[in-house]
Amino acid sequence: MNPRFAGSRCIRCGTCCRKGGPCLHTCDGELIADKGLRINDLVTFRAGELAHDPYNRKVLVLPVEIIKIRGKEGGTECLFFEPDTNSCSIYSRRPVECRELMCWDTSSLRALFLKNTLSRKHVLGGSGMMDLVESYDRAFPPQLILRLVTSGSGRDLADLEKMKRMDRRFREMVRDKMGVPEETMDFLFGRPIDDLATAFKRAAKKR
Repeated sequence: MNPRFAGSRCIRCGTCCRKGGPCLHTCDGELIADKGLRINDLVTFRAGELAHDPYNRKVLVLPVEIIKIRGKEGGTECLFFEPDTNSCSIYSRRPVECRELMCWDTSSLRALFLKNTLSRKHVLGGSGMMDLVESYDRAFPPQLILRLVTSGSGRDLADLEKMKRMDRRFREMVRDKMGVPEETMDFLFGRPIDDLATAFKRAAKKR
């Protein structure tokens, strides 16, 4: 048994919260609707991106998009973790993964893995903003970015740099002409291609 665990109860060591924020599921949509969570607090990982499978200890291609509570700037620690007290600032309104997490028995949390995940469409519905999100996904598909990153050919790397520039211009246009805050972009469009390409390179080496 891990010495941090006291039998089968939480001793509030904060380890789980320091490792990253939870993925959201459809039942967590009410937290956004009730303003417990803001979309500025969230980041989208699009279908086709590479992600770490914590249960099989491998890198996988996401079959669905997932939305997570973002980490604090420069790290993985959950945005709502209070390190001074090892507590959660939204504990009474925490997402289902946080409610189900038992570090001494992860079976209930494992049963949620990639099941009934919350999507941007659940949050945005049929709004004009969702149309913009879908246009972005068609223009910058993760599968293409992954291919360009791992190809190694000069032409593909040049195409990748072109996509990075286009991505930056797109986000600037949405910010400047539509008034969408910068901090909302990671939810709407996922991580910038600059960051995504770096993450792909790192993850591809582990596959």
